[in-house]
Amino acid sequence: MRPLVVQFFIRSLVTMLLAAIFLPAPLQGAILYKSYLIRQAMGFDILCDPYIVLKNDSVSKLVMNKGNMAQTNFSEFMDIFRQINPGVQNLDHIRAGQHIFIPIKKLKKNSLPGQTSGMVTIPFVTISKLQKLLRENSEQYTIQQGDMVSVLVSRRWASGYGKQSFSEGMKLFKRANPSITNLDHILPGQRVYIPKPLLKKSPWYQSLLSGSEDLNRPAMPHGFESFTEVERIATPTDSSKGRKQTPASNLQRAASALNAKLLTKGTYHFPRTGKQDFKLDLSLSRVMKFKDGKSVIISSQKNRLPDLDRIKPFWKQVEGIYLPPKASLKLILDRLSEVIPSLSINKQIVFNDHGLIVRARARWVIEDFSHGQKAPSAVMPAVMLSPVATDAERLPEPVVRYLSSHHIIIKELISKKAAKGNPITPKRTPKAGPAVTRINDSDIKKIVQKLLLSMGYRYAEQVPITFPYAGLQVKAASNLITKPDGNLLLIDFEDLFGDAIQAIRNSHLEIIQLKKREGFMANIQQLFTALNCTTEKNPTIWISDSKNAYAVSVTVPGLLIKTDDKAEVLVTIDAISDEAIQFLTRPGTRIITVKSDLDGALG
Repeated sequence: MRPLVVQFFIRSLVTMLLAAIFLPAPLQGAILYKSYLIRQAMGFDILCDPYIVLKNDSVSKLVMNKGNMAQTNFSEFMDIFRQINPGVQNLDHIRAGQHIFIPIKKLKKNSLPGQTSGMVTIPFVTISKLQKLLRENSEQYTIQQGDMVSVLVSRRWASGYGKQSFSEGMKLFKRANPSITNLDHILPGQRVYIPKPLLKKSPWYQSLLSGSEDLNRPAMPHGFESFTEVERIATPTDSSKGRKQTPASNLQRAASALNAKLLTKGTYHFPRTGKQDFKLDLSLSRVMKFKDGKSVIISSQKNRLPDLDRIKPFWKQVEGIYLPPKASLKLILDRLSEVIPSLSINKQIVFNDHGLIVRARARWVIEDFSHGQKAPSAVMPAVMLSPVATDAERLPEPVVRYLSSHHIIIKELISKKAAKGNPITPKRTPKAGPAVTRINDSDIKKIVQKLLLSMGYRYAEQVPITFPYAGLQVKAASNLITKPDGNLLLIDFEDLFGDAIQAIRNSHLEIIQLKKREGFMANIQQLFTALNCTTEKNPTIWISDSKNAYAVSVTVPGLLIKTDDKAEVLVTIDAISDEAIQFLTRPGTRIITVKSDLDGALG
């Protein structure tokens, strides 16, 4: 039994190692190789795909995704599946995280290189990419009067029309020139691609000759004429319950923040005419692939960046950077900003929302320049990335939603140190402050009355008063406010003329006069200054709890009033959106809105 146990252990170990190789899809003509295992069953060598079962997978589902072997002879397929997967007792119950072999094809002896070693490596390139490679390895030629396709191909591929080389050359000519449907009908001046015979030395040459592939499927190498497989690239995941998840690396966190794909396993092969393929080992040089087609190769070996000149013929937008093995997230993003024009450091975005001046600052800003068009608003679409170490630095959810509505996406990068020490809670929605008071009047007298009453002041209109003036005792009427300290304040709306205001002051009564020409804001500021309040015109409010260098501030059109009891009242205009009002409403601060057309004075 012991040899069987050892054999099973070794087999399981090999399976786990191979199944851990996650290979990304081919990019812009590079050739990507995939490794398969060779198992024995029913007297045949069986080409097998090591696979880690994902959640909701089933044998029938895998059969649909992994080829037509089951469709040709389902009974034989199931017998082979059972033999090469002795750990699967019930075909109706495979569990997530389980390692299995999926039979792909029965092989003849020595039909694939390396078959006797128990593992074969097969190049996978999509047909559309192969056509691009084919054209890159072809001669461009302009048709002359009297030219014939067969003659042009024969000169380069064979001396006789019946030779196999000539036949292959004609097949490749058709593939390189799909727009030519009739080879007997070519016109002088027409440009064509004539494949070069050196193609025969390429590892993917036989894939070009197979004429039965679906153009949306990966091309299989020579020896697979009766079999096709739809390639399924699985994302590295751990679906087993209760298993400890591996923390994301800083490179993975950076890729996620930038909405990019990080490639870390596998090898890319870049063809070179007459030479061995140039290889890019993803275990040594990571690749970050962006949606706009740009690629960044990240090397952890100082002064040993891959030769980009060998890669640029296939990946037009490619850059290379060096990063130490344990680079911080900050260093990674800073270095990426050096080669990605749309990624800026320490940038501020400012926009005006109906008089509300919003300033959003971030350590890193990604601006979206797609299509060269601006968003419907004046704000260029952007993603703002900021490091977050404490709860106080997080933006409340209403602010995040508000900025999103203005095409600014907030991504907060929580430091690993903070996550280990004091875990940061999810974005919080702040407690709502008092209800917003809206004053829709245009008459200054009514506005002042409603404003004072809403703030708890005792206010009386047209109160009779007497005061000495030019040796006479004059009777008049004015508006009276009782201050919190019990003293009285009179308000005149330009009803008194001449020296009457000074005469009242000389009689030891406190009075202010609100003049229309001074403007609404100046009058309100004068009123609350006389009530011993502190006032700030067009205040700037920091949204986070502390003035973090990477935060959001809002300059509000209006007046911030702080009373003796430390309460705050923000008087602003009704043009401000409800979304903005929502995050400006905070505990201890009341918001009162007035009409925005009051003398145009609230700007």
